[in-house]
Amino acid sequence: MKKTKKRMVSLASLFALAIPSSLTAMAEEGGGVDNAITKLSNTATSLLSQIMVVGWVAAAISIAVAGFMFMTCDDEGRQKAKKRLIWTIIGAILVAGAITIAKFVSDNAGF
Repeated sequence: MKKTKKRMVSLASLFALAIPSSLTAMAEEGGGVDNAITKLSNTATSLLSQIMVVGWVAAAISIAVAGFMFMTCDDEGRQKAKKRLIWTIIGAILVAGAITIAKFVSDNAGF
């Protein structure tokens, strides 16, 4: 778990450091900073859409596995299936919430 957390923090830091240089490079290509921000916003929206698809597919698979476990396992397995289903639903809500928040920010920030 600690390795995963370190990797996520490292990846987020890498992206945070790459954004200013990306904006500068896009602004120098032409169109100025506004064009660079628009390109970055479009790229982020596209990436978020792809992540959303992966999240929904993972949720569907997890629900199917939980259903199979619930039907075929004993009481202990059913408890595990119930926990898996609950966490899957929480994850799906987070995916939907992240999309909604990102679209709200994008629409209201003037990008």
